[in-house]
Amino acid sequence: MLRNGKTVCDACNLLIDTPYQKHVRIQRPETAGDDPNDFAHIHNRDANDCWSRVRKTAQIHAASKKLPQADFTAYEKWQAQQQAKRAMGRA
Repeated sequence: MLRNGKTVCDACNLLIDTPYQKHVRIQRPETAGDDPNDFAHIHNRDANDCWSRVRKTAQIHAASKKLPQADFTAYEKWQAQQQAKRAMGRA
């Protein structure tokens, strides 16, 4: 993102001070232009920097949204058992 005409990391809000400093520039999905505000700028200096943390977080969120079919079926079975137990307790 740009702040006061300077490029700032979207993850840690620190200044990306030179154009030669390692960083990743990603087009925001809702934009299509070449304006610097249409991009996310994230530090990518080493393996423990902002880019690797953002990437790991995105991978974890993506993995948690998709349940394998076998796990989903096991969950449905468990849910049916719980409902049956509740029904037996009420009767």
